[in-house]
Amino acid sequence: MENQWTFNSQEEGMWGYDEFSTKKEAIKAGIEYAKDEKWGNLYVGQIKQEPVPCCIDIDGIIESVGESIDEIDSGDSGYSENFFNSLTNEQEIDLELMLEETFNKWVEKHNIKSQAFTIKNVTKINLLEEK
Repeated sequence: MENQWTFNSQEEGMWGYDEFSTKKEAIKAGIEYAKDEKWGNLYVGQIKQEPVPCCIDIDGIIESVGESIDEIDSGDSGYSENFFNSLTNEQEIDLELMLEETFNKWVEKHNIKSQAFTIKNVTKINLLEEK
């Protein structure tokens, strides 16, 4: 998908037509399709696959650890409160960065690709002038 070319009837919105290796191929196929559909304009653009987003909820993770501590001691000892109070902001940031790095390595190891993409290098072709 990355760096392939595609076409559409408008610059914004969904781009869901075929993919082509070159811009020239996309223009040729797009013009043929646009003629059948009676489009006034053809837009040709290059596909840029977006990375898999990493959204680590560090506060949720730390809260979950505190809840697990409470389950162990029935919440009577105050250990979870001691745990929360012992953490510094720097430690939380460090943990978040480590987990993001681990997540990104996992995505790379398993070659997980996002299905989200954007279109760049868009060219507008006025088909009414082509006639």
